[in-house]
Amino acid sequence: MAALRIVFLVLAIGILGLLGWRAGPIRAAPSRLAPLERAMRMPPAPVLASLSAPAPVLPPAASAGDEVPEFLGFYGRLRGDFPHDYSALRDREKATPPDAAVWDALRDLEQSKGVLAAAAGAETLDRFFDARSAVLAGLAPLDARRCVDFLYGVADAGLADFTAAHRALVATLADRTLDAIADGRDHPVERSAPTEADLDALSASLAAFGLAPAEIGLLIDGATPDPPLPDRRVCEIGRTYFDVLHGLPADARGRIYGLAAQLLARS
Repeated sequence: MAALRIVFLVLAIGILGLLGWRAGPIRAAPSRLAPLERAMRMPPAPVLASLSAPAPVLPPAASAGDEVPEFLGFYGRLRGDFPHDYSALRDREKATPPDAAVWDALRDLEQSKGVLAAAAGAETLDRFFDARSAVLAGLAPLDARRCVDFLYGVADAGLADFTAAHRALVATLADRTLDAIADGRDHPVERSAPTEADLDALSASLAAFGLAPAEIGLLIDGATPDPPLPDRRVCEIGRTYFDVLHGLPADARGRIYGLAAQLLARS
């Protein structure tokens, strides 16, 4: 039960592709938390080495977002720390509007290097997920459907219109994504999987914030209410969910955030 609950837990804070991760290992696991413990393991040393290996310095060039002041810091750091990623983005996104290109950059970065963020320090992980919460709060009053999509991990160029009006907010998310990846690479922290006690504490805190049992079931257990909740309500309880996670004890929060960051990279 704990394994199934954590699957939907990380889904609700912005993770894609969990169905493939759930298949097989959870059903065959000798203990309920064994699959989560395996999921928390970092890649073998050669993989980490390839992710952090120095790359040739690129000649001066402009990316799709270099002309946007709010994104200058992100692209500058991306070019300096991960020049191959920057080069690929620059070549592919020359004609892409900057408010769309930044989401392509974030998606590519999470898929290629995001596993390192799972090993970032507690404060850095907090800041990364706080930035995701802030974007969710910005979307909430504008577009309930987009808010729900972002809650469940859909963050792509379709957010360009929102980004054009909230560049500072998106730039903060981009910067903190890089912070988490760099911190996990340079100062990795080992974490265990979330425990049943972590999940019980989360459920109790959600109830204390006024969420109904069906709403808690949607967020933690993936149980769809009948009838389904409207998008606006899902968005609202998603925002509460982030607030509750932020208030959990640091150790429990770190275990949940670490697994979430790792699954995000693997999606």
